[in-house]
Amino acid sequence: MLEKFMMAFFAPEKIERFKFMLEHELGISFARAKSIATIAASLFSLAVTFAVFLAQGEIFLMLLAFFSAFACAYFLTLIFLGFLAERSLITKEKSCAEALMHASLMPEGTTVEAIISYLAKGNHAIAKEFEIAEAEIKKGADTSTALSNIEKRCQGREISTVVQLLRMAETSGNIKPAMFRDAANELLEVRALLKERTALLTIQKMTLLLSSMFLVPLILGLLCGITKNFDLSYLDVLGLNKTSQKELVGVAAVASNFYVVELAAIASIFLGIQENNAKKAAMYFAIIAPVAFVIFSYASSVKL
Repeated sequence: MLEKFMMAFFAPEKIERFKFMLEHELGISFARAKSIATIAASLFSLAVTFAVFLAQGEIFLMLLAFFSAFACAYFLTLIFLGFLAERSLITKEKSCAEALMHASLMPEGTTVEAIISYLAKGNHAIAKEFEIAEAEIKKGADTSTALSNIEKRCQGREISTVVQLLRMAETSGNIKPAMFRDAANELLEVRALLKERTALLTIQKMTLLLSSMFLVPLILGLLCGITKNFDLSYLDVLGLNKTSQKELVGVAAVASNFYVVELAAIASIFLGIQENNAKKAAMYFAIIAPVAFVIFSYASSVKL
C-alpha cells in the first residue's frame, strides 16, 4: 500500500534508493521503518485526539483529527528517517576534503590500493566506504570496480570527485600529493557557496510550511472563536436582524475555512516549484491542508 502511494509521487529508482539508504546508512530495513512510523503515528494521533476531546470537540472533528494526525505523523516519521540517512551521507560528503588532505600526505608514487587502505583506517566519516572498498579488493575485485561501488552507494558530488581523482591516478600511474590538496581546497570553496544557497532556500521553505500549516490557521481560528462572542447589536441600524447577524458570522467562518485551504494550496504549489517537482506539490497539499484545517477548527472552538 505504502509503496503504491510512494510510486504515485516518486520515480521507482528514488524509492529503491530510499530503501537502500535506510539499510546502508541507518542499518534498518524498510519494513522496520514502516513499523517505527506506525508506532509514532499511533501515539501522536491518540494524543491529538485526546486534546480535541478535552476541548469538547465534536465526534467528526475527533475522527478527522485522529486520521489527519496519523497520516501526517506517519509520513513525517518516514521523512525524518530519510533525513537521518541523508544527513549521514552529507557527513560523509563533508569529510571528503579531509580525506583528500590525508591522501595528500602520502608520498608521490604511492599505489591507489595503499591510499584506499590508508583512508579506510582514518577517523573521518567516509572511512567506512573505503573500508568496504578495501574488503572488496582483498576478495579479488578490481580497484576501479571497488571505487565505482563507492560512487554508486553514496551518489554524492564530492564523493564522486574523490573517486574520479583516485581512478585517474590509477589510470595514469602518477600520483601527485598536490593534486589531492588542490582538489580539497576547491571542495571547501564550493561547499561554502552551496551552504549559503541552501540556507536561503531552507528559510523560505520553513516559512511557508510554518505559516500555512500552523501560524495562520491558529491565529485565524482564534479570531473566529472570538468573533462568535461579539455583540452585533449595533448592526440593527443597517436593518440586519438577529438571524441575519448569525448568518453573517457563519459566512465569515466558511470564508475562513476556504482561506485556510487556499493558503495550503498556494504554499504547496510554491514548494513544488521550489523543488521543481509538480507531484510533490500534491504531496505537500495532502499533508498541509488536513493539519491546517484541524488546527483552525480546534482554535476556533477554544473559548476565550
